[in-house]
Amino acid sequence: MHDKLLTETFPGLLSVRNEHHQIIYLNDNFINWIKEYTDVDPIGKTNVELAKLVPQNVAETFMQCHDGSLELYKKMEQQQGLKKIIEFKGDQNRQEPSRFFDVFKYVVKVDNKPYIYTIAYDITSIYQENQLNLYLAMTDSMTGAYNRRYLDQHFVQFIGHPIVLLDLDNFKRVNDEQGHNEGDNILCNFVSMLQSVDKCIAIIRLGGDEFLMIFSLDVGKKDIETMLGKIQLQFEEKFKQYKYLSFSYGSGLLDKSYEVSLSNLDKKLYQKKYQRKQKG
Repeated sequence: MHDKLLTETFPGLLSVRNEHHQIIYLNDNFINWIKEYTDVDPIGKTNVELAKLVPQNVAETFMQCHDGSLELYKKMEQQQGLKKIIEFKGDQNRQEPSRFFDVFKYVVKVDNKPYIYTIAYDITSIYQENQLNLYLAMTDSMTGAYNRRYLDQHFVQFIGHPIVLLDLDNFKRVNDEQGHNEGDNILCNFVSMLQSVDKCIAIIRLGGDEFLMIFSLDVGKKDIETMLGKIQLQFEEKFKQYKYLSFSYGSGLLDKSYEVSLSNLDKKLYQKKYQRKQKG
Protein backbone atom coordinates (compact mmCIF):
# COMPACT_ATOMS: atom_id res chain seq x y z
CA MET A 1 0.00 0.00 0.00
CA HIS A 2 2.70 2.46 0.98
CA ASP A 3 4.70 1.70 -2.17
CA LYS A 4 1.69 2.64 -4.28
CA LEU A 5 0.99 5.74 -2.20
CA LEU A 6 4.58 6.90 -2.58
CA THR A 7 4.45 6.82 -6.38
CA GLU A 8 1.02 8.47 -6.42
CA THR A 9 1.74 11.25 -3.92
CA PHE A 10 5.42 12.04 -4.48
CA PRO A 11 5.46 15.83 -5.15
CA GLY A 12 8.26 15.62 -7.73
CA LEU A 13 8.86 13.69 -10.94
CA LEU A 14 9.43 9.92 -11.07
CA SER A 15 10.51 7.83 -14.04
CA VAL A 16 11.80 4.33 -14.77
CA ARG A 17 13.83 3.34 -17.84
CA ASN A 18 14.85 -0.15 -18.92
CA GLU A 19 18.29 -1.35 -19.96
CA HIS A 20 17.71 0.08 -23.45
CA HIS A 21 16.97 3.50 -21.91
CA GLN A 22 13.31 3.27 -22.97
CA ILE A 23 10.81 4.92 -20.62
CA ILE A 24 8.53 2.30 -19.07
CA TYR A 25 6.98 4.39 -16.26
CA LEU A 26 6.25 8.04 -15.46
CA ASN A 27 4.26 9.30 -12.50
CA ASP A 28 1.33 11.68 -13.01
CA ASN A 29 3.41 14.79 -12.25
CA PHE A 30 5.87 13.87 -14.98
CA ILE A 31 3.10 13.07 -17.48
CA ASN A 32 1.29 16.34 -16.74
CA TRP A 33 4.53 18.33 -17.12
CA ILE A 34 5.21 16.79 -20.55
CA LYS A 35 1.62 17.44 -21.66
CA GLU A 36 2.14 21.15 -21.11
CA TYR A 37 4.56 21.19 -24.04
CA THR A 38 3.80 18.24 -26.33
CA ASP A 39 1.22 15.57 -27.19
CA VAL A 40 3.93 12.98 -27.83
CA ASP A 41 3.53 9.81 -25.76
CA PRO A 42 6.94 9.20 -24.08
CA ILE A 43 6.28 5.60 -23.00
CA GLY A 44 8.50 3.15 -24.87
CA LYS A 45 10.76 5.87 -26.21
CA THR A 46 14.30 6.80 -25.25
CA ASN A 47 15.31 10.33 -24.35
CA VAL A 48 17.23 10.58 -27.63
CA GLU A 49 14.10 9.60 -29.60
CA LEU A 50 11.94 12.02 -27.62
CA ALA A 51 14.40 14.87 -28.18
CA LYS A 52 13.66 14.64 -31.91
CA LEU A 53 9.90 14.97 -31.38
CA VAL A 54 9.42 17.59 -28.67
CA PRO A 55 10.10 21.37 -28.47
CA GLN A 56 13.76 22.38 -28.12
CA ASN A 57 13.62 23.39 -24.45
CA VAL A 58 12.04 20.04 -23.51
CA ALA A 59 14.51 18.19 -25.76
CA GLU A 60 17.49 19.83 -24.02
CA THR A 61 16.17 18.70 -20.65
CA PHE A 62 15.69 15.10 -21.81
CA MET A 63 19.21 15.06 -23.27
CA GLN A 64 20.66 16.28 -19.96
CA CYS A 65 18.89 13.34 -18.31
CA HIS A 66 20.20 10.97 -20.99
CA ASP A 67 23.79 12.12 -20.43
CA GLY A 68 23.27 11.48 -16.75
CA SER A 69 22.01 7.96 -17.45
CA LEU A 70 25.09 7.14 -19.53
CA GLU A 71 27.29 8.47 -16.75
CA LEU A 72 25.35 6.42 -14.22
CA TYR A 73 25.95 3.21 -16.18
CA LYS A 74 29.68 3.76 -15.82
CA LYS A 75 29.24 3.70 -12.04
CA MET A 76 27.04 0.62 -11.85
CA GLU A 77 29.82 -1.61 -10.58
CA GLN A 78 30.44 0.76 -7.68
CA GLN A 79 26.69 0.76 -6.97
CA GLN A 80 26.66 4.54 -6.88
CA GLY A 81 23.79 6.81 -7.70
CA LEU A 82 24.15 10.02 -9.69
CA LYS A 83 23.02 13.42 -8.48
CA LYS A 84 22.93 16.59 -10.60
CA ILE A 85 21.01 19.83 -11.07
CA ILE A 86 19.26 20.26 -14.41
CA GLU A 87 18.00 23.53 -15.87
CA PHE A 88 14.73 23.49 -17.78
CA LYS A 89 14.54 26.59 -19.96
CA GLY A 90 11.01 27.93 -20.07
CA ASP A 91 9.12 28.50 -23.30
CA GLN A 92 10.29 31.88 -24.64
CA ASN A 93 7.01 32.43 -26.46
CA ARG A 94 5.25 32.21 -23.11
CA GLN A 95 8.01 34.27 -21.46
CA GLU A 96 8.54 31.48 -18.94
CA PRO A 97 11.57 31.69 -16.63
CA SER A 98 13.95 28.75 -16.23
CA ARG A 99 13.20 26.09 -13.64
CA PHE A 100 15.79 24.00 -11.87
CA PHE A 101 15.45 20.37 -10.80
CA ASP A 102 17.49 18.38 -8.32
CA VAL A 103 17.82 15.01 -10.04
CA PHE A 104 18.92 11.70 -8.52
CA LYS A 105 19.40 8.54 -10.60
CA TYR A 106 20.12 5.03 -9.43
CA VAL A 107 20.08 1.53 -10.90
CA VAL A 108 17.87 -1.29 -9.65
CA LYS A 109 18.25 -4.86 -10.93
CA VAL A 110 15.06 -6.84 -11.46
CA ASP A 111 15.44 -10.43 -12.71
CA ASN A 112 19.09 -9.55 -13.27
CA LYS A 113 18.17 -6.73 -15.67
CA PRO A 114 19.11 -3.12 -14.86
CA TYR A 115 16.48 -0.39 -14.61
CA ILE A 116 17.25 3.29 -14.18
CA TYR A 117 15.12 5.02 -11.55
CA THR A 118 15.05 8.82 -11.66
CA ILE A 119 13.71 11.15 -9.00
CA ALA A 120 13.50 14.89 -9.71
CA TYR A 121 12.35 17.71 -7.49
CA ASP A 122 11.75 21.35 -8.39
CA ILE A 123 14.28 23.46 -6.45
CA THR A 124 13.91 26.69 -8.44
CA SER A 125 13.32 28.99 -5.47
CA ILE A 126 16.16 27.44 -3.44
CA TYR A 127 18.52 27.47 -6.42
CA GLN A 128 17.79 31.12 -7.20
CA GLU A 129 18.26 32.08 -3.55
CA ASN A 130 21.60 30.24 -3.46
CA GLN A 131 22.71 31.91 -6.69
CA LEU A 132 21.81 35.32 -5.27
CA ASN A 133 23.70 34.61 -2.06
CA LEU A 134 26.68 33.40 -4.10
CA TYR A 135 26.58 36.56 -6.22
CA LEU A 136 26.40 38.78 -3.14
CA ALA A 137 29.29 36.90 -1.53
CA MET A 138 31.47 37.56 -4.59
CA THR A 139 30.43 41.15 -5.27
CA ASP A 140 31.54 44.44 -3.82
CA SER A 141 28.27 45.79 -2.40
CA MET A 142 29.08 49.45 -3.08
CA THR A 143 30.43 49.49 -6.64
CA GLY A 144 28.91 46.30 -8.06
CA ALA A 145 32.35 45.07 -9.14
CA TYR A 146 33.46 41.57 -8.18
CA ASN A 147 35.61 41.14 -5.08
CA ARG A 148 38.76 39.13 -4.27
CA ARG A 149 36.72 36.07 -3.39
CA TYR A 150 35.45 35.96 -6.97
CA LEU A 151 39.02 36.11 -8.26
CA ASP A 152 40.08 33.33 -5.91
CA GLN A 153 37.19 31.12 -7.11
CA HIS A 154 37.73 31.75 -10.83
CA PHE A 155 41.48 32.36 -10.99
CA VAL A 156 42.40 29.17 -12.89
CA GLN A 157 39.99 29.82 -15.76
CA PHE A 158 41.50 33.28 -16.32
CA ILE A 159 45.16 32.20 -16.55
CA GLY A 160 46.65 33.56 -19.79
CA HIS A 161 44.02 36.28 -20.19
CA PRO A 162 45.01 39.94 -20.69
CA ILE A 163 44.60 41.89 -17.46
CA VAL A 164 44.87 45.52 -16.38
CA LEU A 165 45.56 46.80 -12.87
CA LEU A 166 44.22 50.31 -12.20
CA ASP A 167 44.10 52.74 -9.31
CA LEU A 168 43.00 56.33 -8.90
CA ASP A 169 45.64 59.05 -8.52
CA ASN A 170 45.12 61.48 -5.62
CA PHE A 171 41.90 59.77 -4.59
CA LYS A 172 42.65 60.30 -0.90
CA ARG A 173 42.47 64.05 -1.50
CA VAL A 174 38.84 63.68 -2.60
CA ASN A 175 37.95 61.83 0.59
CA ASP A 176 39.83 64.36 2.73
CA GLU A 177 38.41 67.47 1.08
CA GLN A 178 34.97 66.37 -0.16
CA GLY A 179 34.09 63.53 2.19
CA HIS A 180 33.75 59.78 1.78
CA ASN A 181 30.29 59.99 0.21
CA GLU A 182 31.75 61.85 -2.75
CA GLY A 183 34.65 59.42 -2.85
CA ASP A 184 32.24 56.48 -2.96
CA ASN A 185 30.30 58.18 -5.74
CA ILE A 186 33.49 58.54 -7.80
CA LEU A 187 34.36 54.85 -7.32
CA CYS A 188 30.89 53.77 -8.47
CA ASN A 189 31.05 55.99 -11.54
CA PHE A 190 34.55 54.75 -12.34
CA VAL A 191 33.38 51.11 -12.25
CA SER A 192 30.44 52.01 -14.52
CA MET A 193 32.92 53.42 -17.04
CA LEU A 194 35.06 50.28 -16.87
CA GLN A 195 32.00 48.07 -17.33
CA SER A 196 31.34 49.76 -20.67
CA VAL A 197 34.70 48.61 -22.05
CA ASP A 198 34.33 46.08 -24.85
CA LYS A 199 35.39 42.46 -24.25
CA CYS A 200 36.01 43.00 -20.53
CA ILE A 201 35.05 39.72 -18.83
CA ALA A 202 35.27 40.88 -15.21
CA ILE A 203 36.06 43.91 -13.09
CA ILE A 204 37.36 43.16 -9.61
CA ARG A 205 37.77 45.59 -6.75
CA LEU A 206 40.95 44.49 -5.02
CA GLY A 207 40.52 47.06 -2.27
CA GLY A 208 40.20 50.81 -1.82
CA ASP A 209 40.61 52.49 -5.20
CA GLU A 210 42.44 49.57 -6.85
CA PHE A 211 40.73 47.50 -9.56
CA LEU A 212 41.60 44.61 -11.86
CA MET A 213 40.13 44.21 -15.35
CA ILE A 214 40.17 40.82 -17.08
CA PHE A 215 39.72 40.69 -20.86
CA SER A 216 38.86 37.96 -23.34
CA LEU A 217 41.77 36.11 -24.93
CA ASP A 218 41.45 37.86 -28.31
CA VAL A 219 42.22 41.33 -26.90
CA GLY A 220 45.70 42.68 -27.71
CA LYS A 221 47.84 45.26 -25.95
CA LYS A 222 47.04 47.93 -28.55
CA ASP A 223 43.32 47.25 -28.11
CA ILE A 224 43.65 47.82 -24.38
CA GLU A 225 45.58 51.07 -24.87
CA THR A 226 42.89 52.33 -27.25
CA MET A 227 39.99 51.39 -24.96
CA LEU A 228 41.56 52.86 -21.84
CA GLY A 229 42.41 56.01 -23.79
CA LYS A 230 38.69 56.47 -24.41
CA ILE A 231 37.96 55.83 -20.74
CA GLN A 232 40.55 58.48 -19.83
CA LEU A 233 38.65 61.08 -21.91
CA GLN A 234 35.35 60.10 -20.29
CA PHE A 235 36.98 60.26 -16.87
CA GLU A 236 38.38 63.75 -17.43
CA GLU A 237 35.00 65.00 -18.62
CA LYS A 238 33.03 63.34 -15.80
CA PHE A 239 35.33 64.59 -13.01
CA LYS A 240 36.58 67.85 -14.55
CA GLN A 241 35.95 69.66 -11.26
CA TYR A 242 38.78 67.61 -9.76
CA LYS A 243 41.74 68.63 -11.91
CA TYR A 244 44.11 66.61 -9.73
CA LEU A 245 42.16 63.35 -10.06
CA SER A 246 43.18 60.74 -12.66
CA PHE A 247 43.98 57.04 -12.90
CA SER A 248 47.06 54.96 -13.71
CA TYR A 249 47.27 51.39 -14.97
CA GLY A 250 49.57 48.54 -15.85
CA SER A 251 48.69 45.81 -18.35
CA GLY A 252 49.93 42.28 -18.98
CA LEU A 253 48.81 38.63 -18.85
CA LEU A 254 47.54 36.72 -15.85
CA ASP A 255 50.28 34.28 -14.88
CA LYS A 256 49.89 31.02 -12.97
CA SER A 257 51.20 32.93 -9.96
CA TYR A 258 48.60 35.49 -8.89
CA GLU A 259 51.10 37.35 -6.69
CA VAL A 260 53.73 37.61 -9.45
CA SER A 261 51.17 38.87 -11.97
CA LEU A 262 49.93 41.65 -9.72
CA SER A 263 53.46 42.56 -8.64
CA ASN A 264 54.51 43.01 -12.28
CA LEU A 265 51.44 45.10 -13.05
CA ASP A 266 51.99 47.14 -9.90
CA LYS A 267 55.45 48.12 -11.14
CA LYS A 268 54.06 49.19 -14.52
CA LEU A 269 51.27 51.12 -12.84
CA TYR A 270 53.61 53.10 -10.60
CA GLN A 271 55.91 53.77 -13.53
CA LYS A 272 53.00 55.44 -15.34
CA LYS A 273 52.08 57.26 -12.14
CA TYR A 274 55.67 58.56 -11.84
CA GLN A 275 55.74 59.65 -15.49
CA ARG A 276 52.51 61.59 -15.00
CA LYS A 277 53.96 63.40 -11.99
CA GLN A 278 57.09 64.25 -13.91
CA LYS A 279 54.99 65.89 -16.62
CA GLY A 280 53.34 67.94 -13.90
